[in-house]
Amino acid sequence: MNTPLLTVLMPVYNGEAFLREAIDSVLAQTYTDFVFLIINDGSTDNTEKIILSYNDSRIQYVRNEENLKLIKTLNKGLSLVTTKYVARMDADDICVPTRLERQVEYMESHSQVGLLGTWCQTIGANEPIVIRYEENHEQICFKQLYQIQIVHPSCMMRMSMLQTLDNWFDETFLHAEDYELFTRMSHVTRLANIPEVLHLYRKHDNAVSVLYNKEQKQNSHRVIAREFRLLGVDINDLQIDSFIALNYQDYAGIALSASEMKLLLEEMVFANKTSKYFNDGFLFEKLSDLWLSYCYESHLTISMYKSSFLSKQISITRTIKWILKNCMNKINRK
Repeated sequence: MNTPLLTVLMPVYNGEAFLREAIDSVLAQTYTDFVFLIINDGSTDNTEKIILSYNDSRIQYVRNEENLKLIKTLNKGLSLVTTKYVARMDADDICVPTRLERQVEYMESHSQVGLLGTWCQTIGANEPIVIRYEENHEQICFKQLYQIQIVHPSCMMRMSMLQTLDNWFDETFLHAEDYELFTRMSHVTRLANIPEVLHLYRKHDNAVSVLYNKEQKQNSHRVIAREFRLLGVDINDLQIDSFIALNYQDYAGIALSASEMKLLLEEMVFANKTSKYFNDGFLFEKLSDLWLSYCYESHLTISMYKSSFLSKQISITRTIKWILKNCMNKINRK
């Protein structure tokens, strides 16, 4: 009998509402040879009864005698994994039937990738939204300077890479522990996303981002500040919020003046020449585009735009293309 390549790790605490739907979606995968590690984190509802109602040899059931909370339970689960890969799953989400097949196939053919996510679609009370994240490593790393780029319960990780790290999910980054780990992983392995909706991500009023928004934001800012330091830039909360707003094209939410924003973007370019956090050409182009869009959308003067070296290498053709693209986006939003 062959040893499975994959463990699906799913912690659950008082998850009776959606648990059966989540388990069924894992067991119905087109890729069938895996260990399904379910850890009941001290639930007091019918969680255990639901899990025990299944008779499937792939299920490995572990019960915590007390509620250890998510981070300790995740790390406990990772310590029990003996397979080549581990895939995460949440007890209120749904896997598209081909999810595991597509991810194992990708990981087997891309040995340099240690962390792989997928596109997701939200389910729940609101209108479904498709979450499309960047596909390649450098684009993911840039966007991780202001937001997480791997949907945690959609991810698959290479255990040999995880075992090179000093620790896994960090309890001091509560409610942003995935963001912290994934940015740390980006420095020792390649990250990628499969550009297909392979995971259905449930949004509801009890979601962490709703219940613990303030703490999640604070710890996410700590992650961002750390990544900027690795780039070579010390950044404060006001600058972080402004950089986030800039990337989301929320120009009204930028607290920095135009001169301060210019200095921040230019400092990133200069710092990167020493740190080599990004390829120089890649970062210059990304920040040049941000500077162009900011100046154009904020109705700044041409002299302000041209006062930065970020404007020097943007051709007239590229500028016209950018303006036309944004005009079309505005039309489509109406």
